[in-house]
Amino acid sequence: MSVRASSNPFGCAGLREDDVEFIRLLTECTQLGASVAGMERVLRVFGHSVRRCVDTMRDLFRGEVEEPMLNAGLSYRHLLEISAAKRMSLQRVGFRMLFLLRRRMLEEAVFDNIVGRLQDALSRARPGTW
Repeated sequence: MSVRASSNPFGCAGLREDDVEFIRLLTECTQLGASVAGMERVLRVFGHSVRRCVDTMRDLFRGEVEEPMLNAGLSYRHLLEISAAKRMSLQRVGFRMLFLLRRRMLEEAVFDNIVGRLQDALSRARPGTW
């Protein structure tokens, strides 16, 4: 996805394409019933968590990919050339791992919520009304 500024349906030529998609997704969430305050909370927590993941991934790349090459005497120019492909591959793997972890955790949370709602409904139901 390009992150260059472009024209968009919001009329702001300075917005990045991913900003436009982000706004569209937020609008969709509010149309599905999420409040603005609720979305702000979720995005704040999500943003902090993702930032920690990104920082950790960067530190791993520097410490376990770049530093050994520099310590072996590789020049910075060659380091940047060689590490570009590794960086892209590790980013792809990292994106997929984060997606899988988030999906698994969300599936567990949804299941727990359904079980909790069913337990609440059964505890409040009169005999023969469920």
